[in-house]
Amino acid sequence: MLNFPIGADLVPVSLIGTSAAIVNAIQFIIGGIMMAVPGRVLSGTGLIARVQERVGQLEGPPTGTVGDYQWALAVIPITLFLACLLFLALSETYPKEQSKS
Repeated sequence: MLNFPIGADLVPVSLIGTSAAIVNAIQFIIGGIMMAVPGRVLSGTGLIARVQERVGQLEGPPTGTVGDYQWALAVIPITLFLACLLFLALSETYPKEQSKS
């Protein structure tokens, strides 16, 4: 939820609604990716399954092993790490007092 006030601080008052819409769209896209990646890994059609198929480790229909679930859930710490890197790049803006007119 902090993404919305951060986005509002970075734009003029007249563009706060637009910044909220853009932030919301980005959150939906990232959320969709975070839901799709584990599904693709567990379905046997994702990147990890294709790599395993090329090296000959995948035989027959995919089965859910512990390793598959570990790869599928790896999206959570990976996105958390990327968010921490983006947080380090975030700078405080200290916006000027904005009039409410």
